[in-house]
Amino acid sequence: MMRAMAVSGLKERHPEATPQQIHRMLADLMLGPELAQKVYDHSGQPHLGLLICWNGH
Repeated sequence: MMRAMAVSGLKERHPEATPQQIHRMLADLMLGPELAQKVYDHSGQPHLGLLICWNGH
């Protein structure tokens, strides 16, 4: 529920953002900018293992 509210708020504040950008902004909120940067590395894509954990599978 908290994640859904955060995504909704991000979409409201950034209506032009792509789903990937929203996901990255959510990572900044949930993980903090420093850890989110490590997770996303320089490619902008999360590492597969972390993505699996992030999605709860």
